[in-house]
Amino acid sequence: MMDRGNQRAFKEIQVEIRDAIAYVTIQRPEVMNALTRVTKKELLYFFQSANDSEDYRVIILTGGGDRAFCAGTDLKDMANFSSIDAEQMLWLEHYLNDSIRHCRKPVIAAVNGNALGGGCLIPLICDYSIVADSAKLGFPEINAGLPASIEIAIVHSFVGLAKARELIYFGELFTPQEALDMGLINRVVPKQDVLATAKKVAEKFMTKSPTALRLQKELVNKWIETDFVSAVETSIYAAGLAFTTGEPQAAITKFLSRTKKNKP
Repeated sequence: MMDRGNQRAFKEIQVEIRDAIAYVTIQRPEVMNALTRVTKKELLYFFQSANDSEDYRVIILTGGGDRAFCAGTDLKDMANFSSIDAEQMLWLEHYLNDSIRHCRKPVIAAVNGNALGGGCLIPLICDYSIVADSAKLGFPEINAGLPASIEIAIVHSFVGLAKARELIYFGELFTPQEALDMGLINRVVPKQDVLATAKKVAEKFMTKSPTALRLQKELVNKWIETDFVSAVETSIYAAGLAFTTGEPQAAITKFLSRTKKNKP
């Protein structure tokens, strides 16, 4: 399908723009939406291009079909890899993950089915994640003779080192409720409500200042990626930058006016 914002036809993903929301669907349901090099390159292109698009303000990422959100990398792609091939594939996946995390627009993961390996990581790096109550999640790479790698390195910051070790050493699957209890995701809803809930969250994002959201995303990434002192310094700079838009001043004036009216 052709994406009006990026003017490109995709083979393994589908992009639809409705009501200022870009719905991005991984379209490989016959293999649980496992990611090939083509899928990763198409998603990478979309997320890199999204920063400059004015056709939408929020992105919802989901999986095609009824079975899965994303089963991670397609193992058929890797069956005859050399170590160099594997490194190149992982670098590509890293660039994709990085483009999602640093996208200037909010990205919502609408996890409509199983999310495994790299597919389980995606909801963690999105800005908000909604997961079907029937889904299964996990990092089973070790069961395929592989270490869990790249951005899975952030899992310990969510659950602590001991729990992260348990999740990746044994590769056992866990439920959405367990993921919610561990702080890995935001919401668990019935499967039929995943996209509708994602749309409501997208609409909530759209009530916020685009500039403030972009700056806040940059700060959250700094908090994850840098030391405390650097994160504080960046926060101060970003807050000052926000005031160059006039949006905070207007919002503060509106808030003060409302507060004054509500005084007894």
